[in-house]
Amino acid sequence: MTIGEAEQVTVEPTGDTVREWLRERVATHTGREPSGIADDVPLHRYGFDSLYAVTLCLEVEERFALPIEPTSVWDHPTVTRLTAFIEGQLAGA
Repeated sequence: MTIGEAEQVTVEPTGDTVREWLRERVATHTGREPSGIADDVPLHRYGFDSLYAVTLCLEVEERFALPIEPTSVWDHPTVTRLTAFIEGQLAGA
């Protein structure tokens, strides 16, 4: 490795890592604090809409190298359920 090259390290995300990351992203998109995002409250109750869903899917792909469809957000409408879905997809990847 030369000076200036970044070492790339792959870390398998855990459920807590995915959950915290999702909570932070939902909070950012809806103008709330992450601590104000409950794991089992439907995302639409925070004002999460289709535009946010598309953006979140792009962020999931960027963060976890996992492409998911925006409909996944509505099929798994809480932080808990979306975390489980993402973990399942990562385990199968």
